[in-house]
Amino acid sequence: MDWNTLFLLANTIVMPAWFLLWLAPSSTLTQKLIYSYLYPMVLGLGYTVLLLLSFAKAGSFDAEAFSTVEGLQAMFSSPGALVAGWMHYLLFDLFVGMWIARDALRLSMPRWVVFLPLFFTLMAGPFGLVLYLLIRWRYTRSLTY
Repeated sequence: MDWNTLFLLANTIVMPAWFLLWLAPSSTLTQKLIYSYLYPMVLGLGYTVLLLLSFAKAGSFDAEAFSTVEGLQAMFSSPGALVAGWMHYLLFDLFVGMWIARDALRLSMPRWVVFLPLFFTLMAGPFGLVLYLLIRWRYTRSLTY
């Protein structure tokens, strides 16, 4: 399988989870697949395998590469590392989206209010989280759980 196909596959696989969070956050299917952590676990295992394969192909792991922009750029110059990094984003954004959806359910917030924060969490992770926290504060006057 080529890297572009794997990239497209990762993007495709994550979308059903987002649709469930947007359209049916309290459904049994969402409970069993998403909130049970089954879905993120499967994605995480795929990411882990890809990451280990990337390190094995590179022959070593350079922890210092994380300390400079040039090091990170070199690390992500290989297609395998780039796809692994993208999967990292997809998985963590989904995990944050899961938290947002569950927290909104717990607070009985309307689905339409949570749609944009979830959308922006998928597209620009931290921005979506900040947007949700501001909306959450508006509803609860608290940022604590």
